[in-house]
Amino acid sequence: MKDLIVSCCPYWGMKHLSYPEFAKLAHSHGFEGVEVAINPLLQNVGEVKQYFDDYDLKLIVQLPYAVGAHAGIMREQFLRMIEECLQYDIFWLNCHTGRDYFSFDDNLLFLTQSQKLVQGSSTSLSHEIHRGRFSYDPMQILDYLNESPDTMLTADFSHWCVVTESMLENHQDILKQLYARCSHIHARIGHEQGAQLADPFHHENERYRITFQSWWREIVRSYGRSYPTKKLPITCEFGPRPYFFGQEGTDVAAMQWKQNSLMKNLLLKHLG
Repeated sequence: MKDLIVSCCPYWGMKHLSYPEFAKLAHSHGFEGVEVAINPLLQNVGEVKQYFDDYDLKLIVQLPYAVGAHAGIMREQFLRMIEECLQYDIFWLNCHTGRDYFSFDDNLLFLTQSQKLVQGSSTSLSHEIHRGRFSYDPMQILDYLNESPDTMLTADFSHWCVVTESMLENHQDILKQLYARCSHIHARIGHEQGAQLADPFHHENERYRITFQSWWREIVRSYGRSYPTKKLPITCEFGPRPYFFGQEGTDVAAMQWKQNSLMKNLLLKHLG
């Protein structure tokens, strides 16, 4: 399974570094890829990609920037962003898709139309489980996946822990059906009242760490069976404030880097 996983580092929280500085740092710490939020309508994706190509790092472009109070306006912008990225042979697109206040049918169009765009390309696309998006609610997710059978997800279960105020104990049947539809993992450990533990490696948080590892392990196993020759990116996504909680004066960037590096090592040891 080790050859299956691509360990990725987020640029989120590291914007005090230039792209070349970040690429050098990620490469030197053994990451194989990076995840960077980009607005393709304002930035040249090809130029950004080159910085990471120079260090042989795979680039996941995160797309959170489409806006619009109306679904049609937002969807048009969202699809334009995807089209722009497809010009540059990007490894992966991780999409923040739709809104929780759009109708089911409107959100479904985001999924089906984006899938048509990437079909036949070398770029993989997944839609992140995220609060405020089409995927905010575990009780609705299977309806979307049944209607859009080619749609794949980025598994960030920390968001569902917050939404349901649980460790998903009452959603086990949904999780079992969902593992096979996850092609990218955001490895951040949340809890019932927040999307990020201050220190997931503290002994008091062991039960949370074990639970999340069990979910990730099921995804890796399922993906390896279904796509034995493809890569599964895992982004170690512990973030800055306000996700990070700590005393004033804490070097948040250093703490974030430590958490993500420790998570990479943990994943490769237990999932690789």
